Amino acid sequence: MSAELPVTDDDMIAGVRAEYERLSSTGEGPHACFRLVWTLVHSIKNSDVRRGLDLAEELLQSRGLDEQEQRDLIYLQSVAYYKLGKMLEARRQLDELLKVSPSFRQAQTLKAAVEEQIVKEGLVGIGMASAVLGLVGVAIGLAFARR
Repeated sequence: MSAELPVTDDDMIAGVRAEYERLSSTGEGPHACFRLVWTLVHSIKNSDVRRGLDLAEELLQSRGLDEQEQRDLIYLQSVAYYKLGKMLEARRQLDELLKVSPSFRQAQTLKAAVEEQIVKEGLVGIGMASAVLGLVGVAIGLAFARR
């Protein structure tokens, strides 16, 4: 089960960035920044995802966010970690998030996808280690056979 996440493109990001820049001097700046974070972490470009992760961190450190906004930003950070292949960090954040909001369906779904990816990566790692050990065994066998 891979996470079915929305995908944003350069045009959408440019539009939301323009909106953010226009609204940044008003009281709507934090909300526009949240929309920019959402748009960036759902990009197909890792550089955009990383920028969204940085913006989410900046927003979380700012004052004036309610619990819902904090929860959503932590979820978006988890999305970014997932998309960047940082599964252990994504799982850690999702575990913390689900302790506070156990019925958060998007976080539950993303956590299942993260867990699946961790298992898949673990199996690939085991397979690669087995292959290396097999090659070492063959090399040792050939070395002894030549003697």
